[in-house]
Amino acid sequence: MFKKIALLVLFVGVTVGVALLLYRFFFAVAPTTTPPPTGTTTVPGGLPTAGTGRPTGTTPPGVTNLPPAAQLPVVASGGPTATPQVAPDLVLQPMASPSGLNYYDTADGHFYRVTADGKAQALSSQAFPAVRDVTWAPSGDKAVITFPDESKVVYNFDTQQQVTIPSHWQDPQFNGDGSAIIAKSEALDPDNRWLVAMASDGSGTKLLEPLGENGDKVTISVSPDNAIVAFSDTGDPVGFDTRDLLPIGQNGENYKALRVEGFGFTPRWSPDDTHLLYSTASQKDSYEPSLWFVTGNGDGIGSGRVDLGVHTWADKCTFADASTVFCAVPDQLPEGAGLQRDIASTIPDHIERIDLKSGTTRLIGRPENDTSIDTLTVSPDGSSLYFTDSVGALRQMRLQ
Repeated sequence: MFKKIALLVLFVGVTVGVALLLYRFFFAVAPTTTPPPTGTTTVPGGLPTAGTGRPTGTTPPGVTNLPPAAQLPVVASGGPTATPQVAPDLVLQPMASPSGLNYYDTADGHFYRVTADGKAQALSSQAFPAVRDVTWAPSGDKAVITFPDESKVVYNFDTQQQVTIPSHWQDPQFNGDGSAIIAKSEALDPDNRWLVAMASDGSGTKLLEPLGENGDKVTISVSPDNAIVAFSDTGDPVGFDTRDLLPIGQNGENYKALRVEGFGFTPRWSPDDTHLLYSTASQKDSYEPSLWFVTGNGDGIGSGRVDLGVHTWADKCTFADASTVFCAVPDQLPEGAGLQRDIASTIPDHIERIDLKSGTTRLIGRPENDTSIDTLTVSPDGSSLYFTDSVGALRQMRLQ
């Protein structure tokens, strides 16, 4: 009896199993899999990697998407402006000379000049690898070239000749006509430290003033007429952050002191030799750098002093003429930036035009990409500004 029941159960089980196999083989629908989105790669055990293409979503509040550079104004009109790169490599110390725009190419070690037709021509066949700093003569025909080991040469691009100057000469600067170089001779012995002048062809050296332990208190700034070559912060104190700076001449002249408010004195002479633009950082401005404009010659030095109300450093400015100056001005400055300049090194700049006769300022424009601006210079015909950005690319902002 039990044997018959077992056989019956086995028969029913086999029949059901065969039926299921036949159904699965002929009638069941295979499950579908959804392929990953185009442009993504599925990582086993993880999320798909990001694909290519434009991100989706909304722009965060307060952020404005700028139009592509091709759609930006090519002439500065107060807002973001196209600022194309005008040299193929990163450059050092561009300078607008009467014959064109000079610069040092950090990639190939050569000096070039961009002429009025926009073409770059080599100033010399000689290469100068790994230059650290360049100081140009006003005419652009000569330069003091400083290397990483502090060795220095004066190179004349007209004659293709060079003169070596002592490596311990610091802060070299040409005089107004480029015939001489003023520098601080920082010898090991304080008794041998002097403010010196040397003919740019190396033909002679003149001792101007002893420096002793006060070399860091002397700022070389040569007036266009060569009458004043430096300022010394060794005068009697006037107040907490008010000081009298002593102008230094080439023949022991006794000039009237220049009274300034604040620290970090940074000067720039007007091209007509009559005025001085300078920046200092004082308590009244939360130690941000502020621009001042004063008479700079003769017995009137320091008179007619005007606070221009612009917060930047004078070495971020360039004169277009005796009454017009363009300045790269940080968008914002933290308190104390005038005393510790490095904390402002990554802050983007915009460019302002200052009318020195009226004291009025006007926003000219800002680079197409937010960047800090260095070595601002204006073309000889006044049609363009040139500057190096935060990485050393040479860029142009057209004014007309």
